[in-house]
Formats: sequence, structure tokens, C-alpha cells
Amino acid sequence: MALDLQKFRTKLLEEKKRILQHLYAMASEELRRELDWGEPKDLEEWGNITLSEELMDKIAWREIYTVEEIDEALKRIEEGSYGVCEKCGRPIEEERLEFLPWTRYCAK
Repeated sequence: MALDLQKFRTKLLEEKKRILQHLYAMASEELRRELDWGEPKDLEEWGNITLSEELMDKIAWREIYTVEEIDEALKRIEEGSYGVCEKCGRPIEEERLEFLPWTRYCAK
């Protein structure tokens, strides 16, 4: 059974849009915090700020990586290789593509 490529293209584009909106909101919040920034009152507040910034950086980098993977999946749709495992060459399970439409590999 052939994959509904338009359905997966739509899913990929929607997820990319969601991630980019989230990244924009994170950047806007960070800018707002910088503008409202006041000197932390104690070491605990410094620690909370540092921990929060590190967590936000990790989330942002993970989401940027996912956007890159989505772009690669969209390229594979255009090239006609979407849904084929890059490791073994077998079709990727449709259920897996439903869950991770940007995946490059089958479950095996």
C-alpha cells in the first residue's frame, strides 16, 4: 500500500510551524526577561536563572534539530525516497511515520 505523501507533507509542515512558533515565543520571552532583568538577590536566584537558561537552550537546540530533520523529510518526499529506511532500504512502517513523520529509519 502506498503512503499518502500529501498527508505526511501536511503533518511535517504543521509540526514545523508549531515548533517555529514555539521557538519564536521562547525568544520573545527571553527578550522580555532581559529587558525586565534586575540583579538577582541571592545565590539561589542566580542558580534558578542559570538552570532555567540551560533548560531553555536544550529545548531550543532539540527543536532546531527537529526542524532540520523535518526539512530533510520534506526533501525526501520531493525526491521520492520518503518512507524508505536509510539503513536497510526497507519501507518504514506507516505507524512509525504517523508518530515520527521525519524519521529516517524503520523500527528494526
